[in-house]
Amino acid sequence: MVQEYLQEDVAQKKYDLIQSLMEADALLSLNEAKQLSFSLKTAAEEQNQPLLNVFGDLILADVFFYKNQLDSAIYYYVNQALSAEIESEAMLAGFGYGNAAYCLEAKGQLGEALLYRNKAKSLAPLSGDDRVIADAYFNIGNLYSKFNEIDSSSLYLKKTIELDRKVNNMQGMVHNITFLINQYIKGDNFEEAKLLCEECVRESENIAYKRGLATCYHLFSIVNQKTNKFEESLSNINKAIKIDQERNDATRMGQLLMTKAEIYESLNPQEAVELYKQSIYSNKSNDNIKGQCAAILDLANYYYKLNDFENCEIKLEEVAQLIKDFDIQNIEVDYLDLKYELLKKQGQLSSANNILERKNRLMQSKMEDLITNQTSQLSSGFDLYKVEKELDRLALEHEISQLRDQRKKNIYILLGLSFLFTTLIAYFAFQNQKNKNAVLRKNTEEEKLKLNYLVLEKEMDALRSQMNPHFLFNSLNSINDYIMHSNPKLASNYLAKFSKLMRTILNNSKNKFVSLDDELKAISLYLEMEKLRFKDKFDFEISLPDEDHLGQFLIPSMLIQPYVENAVKHGMMHSETKGFILVKLVLLDNGRLEITVKDNGIGRANAALLKQAKDPKRKSLGHEITNSRIELLNQIYNVDAKLNYRDLENPTGTEVIISLTPISKHQQNAKS
Repeated sequence: MVQEYLQEDVAQKKYDLIQSLMEADALLSLNEAKQLSFSLKTAAEEQNQPLLNVFGDLILADVFFYKNQLDSAIYYYVNQALSAEIESEAMLAGFGYGNAAYCLEAKGQLGEALLYRNKAKSLAPLSGDDRVIADAYFNIGNLYSKFNEIDSSSLYLKKTIELDRKVNNMQGMVHNITFLINQYIKGDNFEEAKLLCEECVRESENIAYKRGLATCYHLFSIVNQKTNKFEESLSNINKAIKIDQERNDATRMGQLLMTKAEIYESLNPQEAVELYKQSIYSNKSNDNIKGQCAAILDLANYYYKLNDFENCEIKLEEVAQLIKDFDIQNIEVDYLDLKYELLKKQGQLSSANNILERKNRLMQSKMEDLITNQTSQLSSGFDLYKVEKELDRLALEHEISQLRDQRKKNIYILLGLSFLFTTLIAYFAFQNQKNKNAVLRKNTEEEKLKLNYLVLEKEMDALRSQMNPHFLFNSLNSINDYIMHSNPKLASNYLAKFSKLMRTILNNSKNKFVSLDDELKAISLYLEMEKLRFKDKFDFEISLPDEDHLGQFLIPSMLIQPYVENAVKHGMMHSETKGFILVKLVLLDNGRLEITVKDNGIGRANAALLKQAKDPKRKSLGHEITNSRIELLNQIYNVDAKLNYRDLENPTGTEVIISLTPISKHQQNAKS
């Protein structure tokens, strides 16, 4: 196959040959791979064919990968890619970088993986095969999904689907549509998901792709269930089950039955338990341990809803054993949530506290991993942006160069014409060139605007990723303080509120904007927690206008929280009298929203003196991040956000006023 590749000129056939070679490498032992690699490298030197070296590294990398020796695989894949780039073999180089990224993903190093995915994407257009570009887009979309970046993931999946349609890869297109539907479901974008489900069913039927059709109906069922259309949902899932039964494909029957059981919880509760049991049995029969564990947990949750705590506890013990035996980490948080609720219902507060502490340790570990990966992601993403910007610039220069060459050719042609027509033709050539330059200037300005917008979006994402860890770690420190110095009963109450707050924050952190309702719920939870911690040292009030449509407005997530946190920590903490914090929202006649955070604490000047005395070198990032976000909001969304401080006297205190033109949900959907 190596010699076939070297002699082949058609990009599509080269793509197929590389795929076949990688499949064949799975059959090699490590010793066979080393011998074959040595032979190729020797031949490369003797025959002066550097590409044989590239294939030597590729074969070794593949076999190391199949033997699960990922570090060695990454080394040889990257080496292969670099050598291929030197030889201007874009397709081979792209495969090398892409495979290295796959290994890094398997190791959990998502930030580094994104760097290589982007490198593969930049090489893909040079390969001559649209399938290589589609692969690159899909892999980046899949990786962004692991970062929970739904918008970015969806963007690349749409590009993949467009290319699939272009090259008539209809089966691959159906697969990628189902992946995109899953992204929309994760982002609660059910309207778009429903439209895609209809397209998915239609395209699957057109090409008689039965497995894909069953997947489409399954996703359609989930979308209808999420929007409370239970009869339609049941019809969809029955179609999916029937198709797989006709195909004698039981590999995902457990998953289909579990979805049907969830629907029956609303339509036919008596049958739901039996369907859950069938799902568990089906997953177990197909050695799908994760599916089996998920089905048992769903059944335990249903028993809990029925107040059948005895059976709920039995099923939770089964889940715990599977998590322990098979290290199923992705389901452990849901298990701990249900276990905590059950113990609390049973009055076992001490055991419930232990479960909460275990969950918080797990969440803190996950958060640290997420922050590490997000940091790498942001760095890699910015590197990619610079590369793409440079490529755009080079492409523009190339276009200008082509226009200049064309102009020269026209001039030489004109010299051969008679003098009679020279003046007239020169005039039209001048006008034509003038129009081209005008169009070129317009396109260049548009490109600059697009690039500027992308930079601003990148900065917004970076600032948002800094803000969420800042808030979470402050809250975790508060929990640690309270557990160490208070009694278990109050600690349980505090931890319960923190659990709810963490879930709210994690949900909000998926979005650049959240509704006012969601933001105020998080603020209220935070103030309740701090009020407990400071033993009712202060009271608070959240004052809202009477407008019913206030819930339609969006604000940046975590916008208000830093000022509320400052009011507590710098205003209330050092106050000798009972404090009061007011969070007030007013919708002004001119359509602007005014958010006021007011406290009767010791004031900013006294707080600054105490802070300087305690730690003169410490620098708080909360205000700096939020102020930067407000500046970016003004640039991107034109909300005219303004921030004002007012120092109060007699009594002392601080008043912070944030005013902006609010963004409606309709405007945000149109922007995205």
